[in-house]
Amino acid sequence: MANLSTTALPRFPAWLVTRDLSYSVNVDERLREFVLTTVMESGTRAVCPSYGVDLAPVVRHAARARERRRKQDVLLNVARGLIVAGAAVAWLSASIAVAIGGVVVAAGLAWAAVTRRVYGDLTAAVEVGRDGVDVPVPPLDAPDERRLAEVGKAQVVIYSQGENDPFIGSGRRMHSFQLHPIDLTRPGLDDNGDPKPLLPFTAADLHAYLAWNLPAKGPTGVTARDRLYVRGDYVHLVPGLLPDRKKAPSTTVPPDLLQAGLLDPTEVARTFLCVEHSMRGGDIVVCMYVRAWIDKDLLSIERLVYLLPPLRPRFRVDREQVSAGRPGAVANAVGEGFRCFLGALAFVDTDYTMTSKERRDNEAEKAKAARAIRAGFENDYGSRVSLREAVASYDTSEFNEQSDVDDSTRRLQIAFLGLVEEFLDDHGVELSKFRDQVKVINNYTIDTVQGGNVVVGGESHIITGHGQINTPQQQDQQNPQKE
Repeated sequence: MANLSTTALPRFPAWLVTRDLSYSVNVDERLREFVLTTVMESGTRAVCPSYGVDLAPVVRHAARARERRRKQDVLLNVARGLIVAGAAVAWLSASIAVAIGGVVVAAGLAWAAVTRRVYGDLTAAVEVGRDGVDVPVPPLDAPDERRLAEVGKAQVVIYSQGENDPFIGSGRRMHSFQLHPIDLTRPGLDDNGDPKPLLPFTAADLHAYLAWNLPAKGPTGVTARDRLYVRGDYVHLVPGLLPDRKKAPSTTVPPDLLQAGLLDPTEVARTFLCVEHSMRGGDIVVCMYVRAWIDKDLLSIERLVYLLPPLRPRFRVDREQVSAGRPGAVANAVGEGFRCFLGALAFVDTDYTMTSKERRDNEAEKAKAARAIRAGFENDYGSRVSLREAVASYDTSEFNEQSDVDDSTRRLQIAFLGLVEEFLDDHGVELSKFRDQVKVINNYTIDTVQGGNVVVGGESHIITGHGQINTPQQQDQQNPQKE
């Protein structure tokens, strides 16, 4: 069919979610610390990919914002020191004027510290909100940049025990099915009614066929690759995955380990074909997981679909703030400085001086893990949640979003089942029972954004575990093969 020329209509930029999170880490201290403690300071915990997000600019903005907070705290400590010094001099010299002078100078310095920090946060956020991810941000240290690059290309996902399923970072499960075993010893018939020759194959061959063809057969923008999923408390038993017990596991594995997860899977280490379809600038991501295995000439295949819904409104770009530009940032910074500087001087928690719960909890967890490792106990190296999964709005509902998810899941399903049928037919396998199952599956309605949603916490809630949105009750989706 010939391509028709059309007028370009507005659409979300490919970096929409990356921009929104880069904006938010400049103005939301809790999110900033969550990003840094989850991605860069996770200790022995593995970091899983954040689908639909480029982590590098988000983490760089978060690191710069934390540095502004550090400089503010240094100036506040200097101001507090001036008050103590002024009080000591006044006591020694019996001069009230010296004491008053010290307090005035300290108050001015505290106001300047808070104002300078708030202005820096707001101007950085405005630049990102206006110009997107093109805003230049200084890179992190070389080891940190390498780690960020490795996370995006991860060949292995280490999942924490107790999160109910391995697919950390994928959002909420929408649907799953497992095909009845297919007999590979029964040949199909050719056009003349004669039995076809049966060609041997392995589960790895089927995975490779799907990985190569799904991006072309499925919706535009689909990616597919094999990943090994290993439970966090068994990482030390996988060769090469944990070079140092005191550090996080590796994110890459040799090809033979990926093959082992397919040909000889275990209860705690299995290889899945991971298919991601990122839409609307990463604001919606549909993840499909496929695993095939052969036992005694019977082929089994399972498929699961997960959804990462849009970001919470809290983490969107504030258009009013961006429109106000630098003048608005100055006005807000001056006002916030006057509102908070006295509390900051007096060690009262304010919006700009409170201790980060995320940072405190992360340090406590790292200390606990270090004690367990020193004592020779098992340590759970698994990831519990990804950044993208933690900031999604699981109570969202919008027609276009539901429609896009419906379309994506159905296209992926049709492409996946069609390719499996082609592969089996090419290898001479009899397909009548497989086709009967496909009819049942294709008539089954997949839950979408609206169906079976879960509301987790309030608007300020950051999800801290994959299991929070995938409880056993929510995972007990109806399997069409049981009907």
